[in-house]
Amino acid sequence: MRVTSFGPVICININWTSAAGEWNNEKVAQLPSGMEPPTALNTPFLRNNASGLGDVSLAVEADGSVRIVNHGGTQKQGEYIAASMSWIAK
Repeated sequence: MRVTSFGPVICININWTSAAGEWNNEKVAQLPSGMEPPTALNTPFLRNNASGLGDVSLAVEADGSVRIVNHGGTQKQGEYIAASMSWIAK
C-alpha cells in the first residue's frame, strides 16, 4: 500500500494478494494521524478471477483503518486486487 499526501489531499494506492482462502473485512493498514478521511469511504477493487463486479471493496474508515471487504463473492487464496482513492484530510 502506498499513501501520498499533497497538502491536505491524500492519495492511497493498494495492491494486495490474499494470503488465505477465506477473508472478509480484513484490516490491512492504519493510516498515519492526520491522514484520516472526514467520513468512511469505500471503492470497488479491480480483481483477478472475480466472481462478480464490485464484490470486493477497499474501505477507509474515519479512524484511518484500511480494510478489504468482501460483499459476497467467492474468495480464493492468492487473488490479486488493486484500488486507488483520494480525499481531503479532516
